This record gives sequence, C-alpha cells and structure tokens, in this order.
Amino acid sequence: LRIYERFYRTDEAKKSVSVGIGLGLAITRDLVSALAGTIELSSQIGRGSTFEVSFPASSPISEGSW
Repeated sequence: LRIYERFYRTDEAKKSVSVGIGLGLAITRDLVSALAGTIELSSQIGRGSTFEVSFPASSPISEGSW
C-alpha cells in the first residue's frame, strides 16, 4: 500500500488545512517491522480506517527489554 511510503499523502489529505508531511505510517511500519510485528489495515470509505498492530509473544516489546 502506498500509505506506508514516506511522504505519501492522499489526495484528500493534500486538500486539508491540517499540516502533515506523511511520515507517521512509514515510521510506524518500520518500528513494527523491526520488532517482528505486523500491521493490518481495514478501511471503509466515509467511515474511517482501523490499524491493528500485533507483536509475537517473544518480541523485544513483549518482554519489556527495549
């Protein structure tokens, strides 16, 4: 998905008054990946999006060692 690319903004986001440079999801994806996790997206037009982040039980984040 393009939304995980650095500096990517949807056409709607480009029209918005709010300021953002499109790094949030790219950073999130990289951090989740570094910790052996997964990120999943479900979206409904006009209703919004939900992101689910999961980490394996043996990941550094689940063991509190980071």
